[in-house]
Amino acid sequence: MSEQRVDVSAIFADRPQLLDLVKARGGHLRQLMQVSRSACRTAITRKHSKILAENVTYAIKQQQFDWEKSTPGPEYYTKLPEVGIEKDITKDKRGQNLLFNVSVLEYNGNSRWNCVNPLVKQSYAFQQALESIQANL
Repeated sequence: MSEQRVDVSAIFADRPQLLDLVKARGGHLRQLMQVSRSACRTAITRKHSKILAENVTYAIKQQQFDWEKSTPGPEYYTKLPEVGIEKDITKDKRGQNLLFNVSVLEYNGNSRWNCVNPLVKQSYAFQQALESIQANL
């Protein structure tokens, strides 16, 4: 979609930078636009004529840090690996909060399913919670 709307070669040093942004967002268009804007700002601040891999990495990390700051507490981190394993989220308040703050994404096709946001999967707290659950399986 991005390639149909903008001249990617005029904005990005290489196409893989665009693909990295897309993969990091898990298909969530609004967040793709937010992280793309952040990568643009980073490139401009660093006086780069195009978005480089380091700009993309920095923008993705900043989005991850923002998410980590907005996550209410450790009880949410223990819920996320369960969603990653089961591909479904509970219909309770915690599950709805995870959908609302886009920690968990919802997909559909032949059926509805959930997945942990790719940015969330990169966080240390998520990795620790996942290791803990896998150790108990």
